Amino acid sequence: YTVLHGDPKAGNLFYHRKRTHKHANVGGGVTSATDMGVGVGMIDFQWTGVGKPSTDIAYFLAASASGRVLDNDMEPLDDTRNRETGESGYGVGELQCLRHYHTCLMQALVENNVVPTIQDGEIQLPYTTFQRQFQESMADLFRTVVTDWWSTVTPELLEEREGAMAYNACNKSMHTALWQPV
Repeated sequence: YTVLHGDPKAGNLFYHRKRTHKHANVGGGVTSATDMGVGVGMIDFQWTGVGKPSTDIAYFLAASASGRVLDNDMEPLDDTRNRETGESGYGVGELQCLRHYHTCLMQALVENNVVPTIQDGEIQLPYTTFQRQFQESMADLFRTVVTDWWSTVTPELLEEREGAMAYNACNKSMHTALWQPV
């Protein structure tokens, strides 16, 4: 178990470009900043608690990602065609997102001296366990969505909300609302 944010949606994340500080040159000029990647900040911790590591990931994907990104599992993020439907591939799919997150988590555990090696991290939280916990978390989330949020949602309301930042993805997109995790 770990500490969870509890509401990890796009509206609660803030991104900033990390840069090194500018340094003065001997001649009086200033060197340009060096790009050090992207940092992420979070707000709104009212639902923080203890739970399975995959819970926040399940909620984030359901609340923030488009169903079009998630339902083309294992398709490349380019203009290739989906083998089953013939449609252009919109995304990478939920399992590829989950695998990528797990890989990054294992690397972070090593970098932060939680475990000595990635293999030790895999022993602590094997991908198959993480995936099963993710599926359990998705089932629990959709139970909540169906019984609470959707008591008043209609296809017309989803269409009206499409693209609005004020709603979770599953409450503003028919495609995402119909997306079924694997």
